[in-house]
Amino acid sequence: MEQERLWILLGRKLAGLATEEELQELELLLLAYGEDAATMEIIERMWASRAGKTTTDRDDNILDRIEAATRPVQRTRRLSTWVFSGVAMCAAAVVCWGVLWKGGEKKETMNVLFTHRKSHSNLLFPDGTSVVLNENSRISYNADFGKVKREIVLEGEAYFDVAKNPGMPLIIHAKNVDIKVLGTSFNVKAYPSDKGVETSLIKGAVEVSSKQWPEQKILLRPNEKINIPVSGGGPDKNTAGVQDEVDSPAAVAAPVKNQPLEDKNNLTDTLSYNLHSLNIERTSKLIPEIAWMYRKLVFNQESFESVAEKMERWYGVSFYFEDDDLKKEVFTGSFSKESLEEALKALQFSYSFNFIIKKSEVFIQRKK
Repeated sequence: MEQERLWILLGRKLAGLATEEELQELELLLLAYGEDAATMEIIERMWASRAGKTTTDRDDNILDRIEAATRPVQRTRRLSTWVFSGVAMCAAAVVCWGVLWKGGEKKETMNVLFTHRKSHSNLLFPDGTSVVLNENSRISYNADFGKVKREIVLEGEAYFDVAKNPGMPLIIHAKNVDIKVLGTSFNVKAYPSDKGVETSLIKGAVEVSSKQWPEQKILLRPNEKINIPVSGGGPDKNTAGVQDEVDSPAAVAAPVKNQPLEDKNNLTDTLSYNLHSLNIERTSKLIPEIAWMYRKLVFNQESFESVAEKMERWYGVSFYFEDDDLKKEVFTGSFSKESLEEALKALQFSYSFNFIIKKSEVFIQRKK
């Protein structure tokens, strides 16, 4: 049991989640298990380097022990060598939040990584593709990723930095949307409660299509985002009717010269989608669509309804509005460590309203 605890604490340390008490506990366990201390040093070096295409027999033994600590189930066969690279680089995520599942030997093996509330996960593939998984999200990918194909199924939100491979594009499946990528950086949001799939392109190019109308392909340019409703219906409420400005996200920490881009709501004969420009929120100096990677909740000229949806996920609550007109009020701002009450009071400086918090429910009322 103490050895299993050692590996759990190691995972928390690598993920940056370990408390001071847990770090002290880890040091004591390492003194008791000298062999594990050497193993831990190897994994920490691999995590820090975020590279490594091959493994040794000793590395395979490390993987055996990590799997034994995280999922004590008898294995039917060993993971292939390349898979170890991905597992080693996201060992903390697997230990703390997720379980790496393997399918039957006669079927295609799929690996799964998921996160819980207030947790992020980093995954580095052997081809150099990296994924940052937001909270309450899940990705699955073929175990032979990069050998004959590159495919990922996403539920939730993730930021992708895809290594170029013209002969083997990456395909991301999110609800009713397919995203084809050759090599680029972008964000995809497709939580179960979302009414559409939002793809925000930072650099490079992606091709977006709907499973319902696969022949209709939309090519995104840098600094653009597209939202395709799950039903293929009308414009999404989070983007319709909002005029954006484009700021280059090349340096996320600072705004740069604006490049106006016309806001578009497009309707083809069969496919409806919303195309908008990305922008930098001037106070936080972050692009709202990827601010979550910096542990910030950012919104720029968004409706109260849209802000409430983000706050629901951020704080783990449910919002209820007294009337629909309140939902249309527009806000700009950012939160990081503020409590729910502090955030709501900050919003009251922009628009006067009343709120009542009852456990995990928030009631928004018009100011009397």
